[in-house]
Amino acid sequence: LIVESPSKARSINKYLGSDYKVLASVGLIRDLSPINKPKFLSMIEADELIEWSRVYGNYYGVPKSQILDPTSNGNNVLLRVDVQGAMKIKSTIPEVILIFIKPDSVNSVKKHLSDRGQLSTEQIKTRLDSMNNEIELSKHFDYIIINEEGNIDLVVNKVKDIIDHNI
Repeated sequence: LIVESPSKARSINKYLGSDYKVLASVGLIRDLSPINKPKFLSMIEADELIEWSRVYGNYYGVPKSQILDPTSNGNNVLLRVDVQGAMKIKSTIPEVILIFIKPDSVNSVKKHLSDRGQLSTEQIKTRLDSMNNEIELSKHFDYIIINEEGNIDLVVNKVKDIIDHNI
């Protein structure tokens, strides 16, 4: 299963608990398994990634081994990747289930981005434009869940239901 969430993926991974094998994509910055740039570029060159992209100047990707090793042993895999990564993986492995977690409003995302205090007005606009493009691509996903502000438990329960229904 591949989960894309513009704002709540880490919370969902935390709440899913030990009943699920939760893996995250590797990346250079702000990810669960950071690696250095030369190593990442060598992984691209060696075709070790099932998907990769450069987002906001940072590289992100999913090593093939994170999917192939567990699935070859009969396990399911849950990944959190961006929309482009999900589409690339779906084109390679058509049987994956794609879940898009959609923000309840543009204003709530804009507020979260502004409240962080780390992004310029132009960077926020770029992120919102990207979000709108991702929402448009979500029509290719198997499931879309609305992330109602302040109700992460509802989102988590819907993700669990989708997983239970498809496994």
